Amino acid sequence: MAKQKGAILLSGSLSRITFYEFGGKHYARSKSSLDKKRFNTDPAFTRSQASSKRFSQANKLASEVYRQVSKEQKSNALFCLLKSTAIRLVNQYMDPSEILSRLKQLLPQPEAS
Repeated sequence: MAKQKGAILLSGSLSRITFYEFGGKHYARSKSSLDKKRFNTDPAFTRSQASSKRFSQANKLASEVYRQVSKEQKSNALFCLLKSTAIRLVNQYMDPSEILSRLKQLLPQPEAS
């Protein structure tokens, strides 16, 4: 990744080079030869595809549970806890209904009046 210098700083792609901004600084990098079609069809990426599917499933389960949380109790930390726990349980090939049950146990309990 190369830093951009000069009066004109670019964003976007030009030929095989991608220009972008990150953290207030401008960079350039060459485009990857890997595209979506190759990722989805090449046997070399079979394990990556499986991992991607497990990650997707875990995020959907975590989101389903997080939607049940009241607005006042929602936080980035809670969602990250649900998400990381769901990923760990999906990687253990646990049943989705059991994962949902375990994630619900992590939710904050309603305050007693």
